[in-house]
Amino acid sequence: FAVTLIACGEAEKKQSNANHLARAKAYVEQGQYKAATIEYKNAVKNSNGDSLPIVQYAQMLNKLGQYSPALDLLEQVTSNKDQAYYVALVKTYQGMQKYISADQVLSDNLAHDDVSVEMLKAHNLLGLGDIDKAAGAYQSLLTSDAGNDEALLGKATTLVRSNDFTKGAELLNNIKKDDMAYV
Repeated sequence: FAVTLIACGEAEKKQSNANHLARAKAYVEQGQYKAATIEYKNAVKNSNGDSLPIVQYAQMLNKLGQYSPALDLLEQVTSNKDQAYYVALVKTYQGMQKYISADQVLSDNLAHDDVSVEMLKAHNLLGLGDIDKAAGAYQSLLTSDAGNDEALLGKATTLVRSNDFTKGAELLNNIKKDDMAYV
């Protein structure tokens, strides 16, 4: 009978945690970050070591430019480190301009056959000041998908940083004005 009660308690806890995460996500989408923070804190508190609530909370903090608190959160994860965790960690390091640390995480933990990981690598090369390699990485992404506006923005940035303002401006004009690359 005690095993049944424990199992029911765990199921209720998981459902409660899922509810906290769903509400937090809805609040983030509405721009209600204080309410989202409360929900994320509740989810993290009840997570039993699950990295998902921590990663989602850190992603919101990164979006808000709060990289140091995001890093503090991510450093609490001791197990279940999946791709989402490492991507959030790389973005946090990049936001803090810790490109060497980001590069270490990229090379040690993420497969480079994923477009989003290749984009992170290109951003990291740009952050490290390796303009030529960054330009090549962005061009490779554009060769695979000419409509990749984030890669267009990165490529334009490499051109501007190489003092080729005209070509950089031309590329920027190719980005759709309502695209997330502008955000």
